[in-house]
Amino acid sequence: MYSILFEALEWLPLLQRSYDSTGWGTGLEGSGSDTLRWLGPAKALLHLCAHVIGIHLFIMSEVRSRSTFLKVGQAIMHGKDLEVEKALKERMIHSVMPQQVADELMKQGDDEGGGENSGKRYSSGACSTSAVSVGGGGGGGASQAQSATSTKNYAYNNHKRKKTSIHRGQIIFRPFNMKRMEPVSILFADIVGFTRMSANKSAPALVGLLNDLFGRFDRLCELTCCEKISTLGDCYYCVAGCPEPRPDHANCCVEMGLGMIQAIEQFCQETCETVNMRVGVHTGTVLCGILGMKRFKFDVWSNDVNLANLMEQLGVAGKVHLSEATVRFLGDHYQREDGRVAERAGESVVEKLKGKWLVTSYIS
Repeated sequence: MYSILFEALEWLPLLQRSYDSTGWGTGLEGSGSDTLRWLGPAKALLHLCAHVIGIHLFIMSEVRSRSTFLKVGQAIMHGKDLEVEKALKERMIHSVMPQQVADELMKQGDDEGGGENSGKRYSSGACSTSAVSVGGGGGGGASQAQSATSTKNYAYNNHKRKKTSIHRGQIIFRPFNMKRMEPVSILFADIVGFTRMSANKSAPALVGLLNDLFGRFDRLCELTCCEKISTLGDCYYCVAGCPEPRPDHANCCVEMGLGMIQAIEQFCQETCETVNMRVGVHTGTVLCGILGMKRFKFDVWSNDVNLANLMEQLGVAGKVHLSEATVRFLGDHYQREDGRVAERAGESVVEKLKGKWLVTSYIS
């Protein structure tokens, strides 16, 4: 447009001179001078408008390019933040449950997000309705009656599902997968002298000492390839061979117990406390899985878990109390001594344990 207007105005004087030279109208000399008079300002205005338009387009182009660059940068930063948050989420999940269980759990959550099968989970009512409808084919009246009944049942079941159905976001941790695993070694450890230690300390100081001690035990768990389950007051328990089976599960728990005894001795030297560890280990079968939807945790259940707890209660401070089942998996790697449970707990306790969980020896 600028070129067309500029060329048109450039040709006006030439047309004017051509007109005067041919004598087409000498009476228009006044109008020719008027044309030449406003031709200069018109060109200046034309150039000014062209430059204003060019500057405007340049500014708009710069604004758009900078805005695009800013949005791309923000998208990259948000992507980095998302990766950090995802890594933090995975780290938090892995901190409360074993890695294998956490990976399966997150995979189930991803499957629920895209779920073609998610709609099938709550379709039992519709399936039963279809069965009623198909079953009634004997006659016209019966068919209509059963069709009406099936429609009512479908409406009722649909209404019931709307009331009782769980939101998709809430069923990420809903699938309850329980596994039966054996052989698994279970370790229970209790702080001997904890009541005496806590008698002359404030709650913050006592919790700080427990945090220091349990932190040492957590590092021992990683070194001995054990899986921490939980802490119950001053009791600490873990397993080996679950959820990932391993042939040296008994050795892992024994090394964990011996390491805990050494760790609490070092703890006493550093804090001038007089506490000790009583450790019990048993090997058997466990059921492992995750309970609940909120504040969920990985846990193990079985009578063998209860026995491992009993082994700890019948034990002696500074030694690892073993059951006969655990000794079978150890071989001759450790020096053992007789447990002498009858001297402390009585013959009745030993008789109850015989045939099931015969207590035999200590390792110190």
